[in-house]
Amino acid sequence: MTAVTILAWLTTCATVAVVFLTMRKVWWAPIAGLLHEGLWIAFALTSEGGWPIMFAAMLYAIVYAISIPKWWRERQEARP
Repeated sequence: MTAVTILAWLTTCATVAVVFLTMRKVWWAPIAGLLHEGLWIAFALTSEGGWPIMFAAMLYAIVYAISIPKWWRERQEARP
């Protein structure tokens, strides 16, 4: 198994985990999502023709970065 294949599996599992955390409305899910985009960027850099993946990873990172303060505010407002 090559390093790229291992990275692909790791990235895929991390994506599923982040989607699950987001679905469960875990407050730190966007932070995990933002961090895991680094795996997608690494995968894009190591795979041939990975520029579309890089573009998508950067867009997702922007979405996660925008959502972190929103989720944080909602968490603070929900506290008694």
